[in-house]
Amino acid sequence: MSRWVRNLGLFMAALIIGLGLGMGATFLTQGESQIMASPVEQLNDQITKNRPALLDRPILTVSAPNTEDGRLSMARPTTDIRANPRIVIIIDDLGHSAHQSAKIAALPGPLTLSFLPYPVGVKEQALQAQKEGHSIFLHLPMEPGTGRADEHKMVQSPGPNALMSGMEREEINRLLALNLSKLPQIDGVNNHMGSKFTRDRASLNVLMKGLSRRGLYFVDSLTDGRSAAAKIAAQAGMPALTRDIFLDADHGAGGVASVQAQLRLLEEIAREHGQAIAIAHPYDSTIEALGPWLVTAPARGFEIVTVPELVRGNEAMMAEARHHQ
Repeated sequence: MSRWVRNLGLFMAALIIGLGLGMGATFLTQGESQIMASPVEQLNDQITKNRPALLDRPILTVSAPNTEDGRLSMARPTTDIRANPRIVIIIDDLGHSAHQSAKIAALPGPLTLSFLPYPVGVKEQALQAQKEGHSIFLHLPMEPGTGRADEHKMVQSPGPNALMSGMEREEINRLLALNLSKLPQIDGVNNHMGSKFTRDRASLNVLMKGLSRRGLYFVDSLTDGRSAAAKIAAQAGMPALTRDIFLDADHGAGGVASVQAQLRLLEEIAREHGQAIAIAHPYDSTIEALGPWLVTAPARGFEIVTVPELVRGNEAMMAEARHHQ
């Protein structure tokens, strides 16, 4: 019997609370921790503040001005919206706390769990989560940056062995291999920080070719609306996906209620587009809100899938559509 089934009982007490969630929803964007938001992120924040609490339609992340960036080309099929919308929940920043990683792995799933490569004991944490049936990703450290002249005053370090813009091809490939070696077999990668690196097309090209050779997926965390990561990934011939929403950008001030509101917005996005990708973090408030939601979401018609399942499903739908043309 799967761990998810055994854990259902743990969440039933919270089920009543989950069913009684309020309808309020506020869309919040998130860049790197303690980094000034990019102009795109500031625009998202202004949209949020000027909209009523009850939304009549979902707010999607404002992307770079170039509408031909291809970031949704592989993420969402252009034909056949499923009756049961599919939702991917990515939990990243895992690895610092074995206790928190275990709590996340015990949630009903399947989830996509993304581990940082440098914390002590991270491989063991990832292996345990893998045994629970979750998809494992590498949360790859990349160079942050606000694009401001004074960005050095406000940017945190992404951690050791991070990919930096302007690196030589050999160094990017070396660091990619090194970071991958810190985890067991993984399904893909999403960026940790990376607002500056994901704007460096030449460096991205090297990275995506390295991931493509290994058969790995890439999800752009979209810490900067100017990111070219998904477009370069698509050009490298690999599935390119982009997150739609952060669930817990306001976890400190908003707590559980804020995460619950973002989950309701996630449902609206999934209903409109047939699927949605959310990123969250191993905060206690996130776990408290996410547990009951994962139990009740299928009854509301949503299918919780991993990134590989989402991509395979989209590819099958596209192949069927081509067959009937």
